Amino acid sequence: AWSDGYVNYEQLKKMLVAMIESGSIQQFNDNTVFSPISVATSEEVLRPIGPSEHDFLEAIENEIDKVNKFTSSIVKELEGQAAEMIALKDSCFSGGSSSNDIESIVKKVDDVGTGLQRLEDFVNL
Repeated sequence: AWSDGYVNYEQLKKMLVAMIESGSIQQFNDNTVFSPISVATSEEVLRPIGPSEHDFLEAIENEIDKVNKFTSSIVKELEGQAAEMIALKDSCFSGGSSSNDIESIVKKVDDVGTGLQRLEDFVNL
């Protein structure tokens, strides 16, 4: 399903919220007062509970990989359909063609065109 290739923005948003709530991400602005560096040694203080920036970046990379793999699989599928269409066209020209053959070619052209349009729509989301 096409939805399998979409970026899971909901998961990424939840991760950001958890990072903010746990204190592993801070908001800085012009009025931020910087405090001295902590000398804490406790893992609980040094690494707040919840996802870290590294975890978030890793999640983004995983989402990008998911989209790339999905897009590549669709491209391969369309290339296969195009190859079938070309083979059918070649056999029609070399051995004569019937109306069924022509209809089959037209259907394959329509299918590939629809697939390309869906891929373009997906990529442009």
